[in-house]
Amino acid sequence: ASSPDDKALVEAAALLGLRLVSTQPDLDDNRTRRLLIERRLTEQTTGNLEESVTKLEYLVDAVLEFDSIRKRMTVMVRHPDGTFNIHSKGAESSMLEPEACSGSNSRTRTMAMDITIDFALGGLRTLVFSTRQLTSEEYYRLLSEHRAALCLLGNARSQALKENMFKIESGLEVLGVTGVEDKLQTGVKECLEDLRDAGIQIWVLTGDKEETAVTVSQAAGHFPEGMTLLRITGCSDYEAVAYQIFQHLSGLDARDEQRRLENCRRKQPNFRFDYEPLVVPEKAYGPSVEEVNEVIMTVADMQTEEQSKNKSKDLKKFSWLRRRLMGFVIPHQEGNEILRKPNRRGRSKVGAFGESIGLVIDGNSITHALHPSLRMAFLDLCMSVTTVLCCRMTPLQKASIIELVHAGLMEQGGDAPVTAAIGDGGNDVSMLLQANVGIGVYGKEGREAVRAADYAIPQFQYLRRLILVHGQLSYHRISMTMGLFYHKCVALVTTQITLAFYTGFSANSWYTNNHFILYNLTLTTIPVLVFGIFEHHLTDHQLLHHPRLYRLVSSNSSSCV
Repeated sequence: ASSPDDKALVEAAALLGLRLVSTQPDLDDNRTRRLLIERRLTEQTTGNLEESVTKLEYLVDAVLEFDSIRKRMTVMVRHPDGTFNIHSKGAESSMLEPEACSGSNSRTRTMAMDITIDFALGGLRTLVFSTRQLTSEEYYRLLSEHRAALCLLGNARSQALKENMFKIESGLEVLGVTGVEDKLQTGVKECLEDLRDAGIQIWVLTGDKEETAVTVSQAAGHFPEGMTLLRITGCSDYEAVAYQIFQHLSGLDARDEQRRLENCRRKQPNFRFDYEPLVVPEKAYGPSVEEVNEVIMTVADMQTEEQSKNKSKDLKKFSWLRRRLMGFVIPHQEGNEILRKPNRRGRSKVGAFGESIGLVIDGNSITHALHPSLRMAFLDLCMSVTTVLCCRMTPLQKASIIELVHAGLMEQGGDAPVTAAIGDGGNDVSMLLQANVGIGVYGKEGREAVRAADYAIPQFQYLRRLILVHGQLSYHRISMTMGLFYHKCVALVTTQITLAFYTGFSANSWYTNNHFILYNLTLTTIPVLVFGIFEHHLTDHQLLHHPRLYRLVSSNSSSCV
């Protein structure tokens, strides 16, 4: 099977009496594949159970493979009863769009969405299935257009395939919803806990539905019990994303102020609270006037591109939006523009009362959050919370998030973080290549991630040993080895310089020619290399069971996974 979901569905169908026997090319047309399916029916007659077996042959003429833009996979199939059909499966965000499933009424679409949400809240990976029956003329017309588009090259091919796929995948009728259980591997929760104790900030980038991603994150310990979740989801336009980002940043300001006041009350029990804060914070999360104006200008540019005809309505919209966003500007920031400098706070409890805060954002919102006018504010928000969950992500968006962390933290003169990406499927390849260190996990979704990674591990739990033991030992060995190489050269040169003072700078050498030949080759190189290979400053057990020791290694740079 091409994915664990497909394998689970085929196995479930076999349990229900429909077993896939074989798939092979058609002898008449090698572009068509023959699927032989065995159907078993059990009937009760006169007190006895009789089992009948029927073999059915389906002809698959075209396969529209899944991609991250369409978020679906479609096949064109001729059934044994002589009908011509289109079957499609994919994410509910694309399958339940009005144009895609216009063959179903709104009640059916709503019911399918409710079932999808229920499955997702249970931690299941959901798929929506749709179908459409065609006449032979319409079927062969779409099939010939598809095959003709495949013969084109360059942009013409892409455009023709896009138009043809839109025709094929429109007007479908919803069949049902499936939920596939994707169990967590052993040791995932303990691994994440140790990595957090080691001072590593963990973000989860996934293509799953929001409800599924949140449920799995809670089960894995990525979202601990009691964590406050900030959400930027369901945003249809740029203005909505900007509003939510500024709103959450302003909320962090309020939390920060509340925390400072609580600290004052603990230190001074007789402290009386005034409305205005006593000390203006050096760092403010909320937006500045300049950032608000930049957002308004971006919205105006977008409106100009759409060539809106109602100018007065647009001006009212801009004025209304500016008033809303200006409500998040901190009073002391007005007229005193502060350049936003995102950096990692290094705090696991960022709330006013020791609460941990997580951020949940979906793929549609990330598209707008990565706009140049918002990206620094979005990065500042991400760096200010405890952890981040990005759901419904495309492969390119996963790589863009890593690039944002790298470039964003360096733009304002900060240190470049060391990032590690962990993935197990083909959708993670671009993310693995973008990160400083790519770690592939042998999974059920092929070997693409392992081939593209710098390191490969059999299960996620071994990430703990890879980073806490091998990573820390490697850092210690390399740094010590480089120091020894430096000091052996200093020792050689210092001896010669000291001798020169006692020999009247006569150019006499303390060492013979053989010493010079063998000094770097054997006398000092081999011992240093042996030290660098076998040195253990701490035992593996100590490194594994005391993850906070890793903070000593990463103290020179920020690290995030």
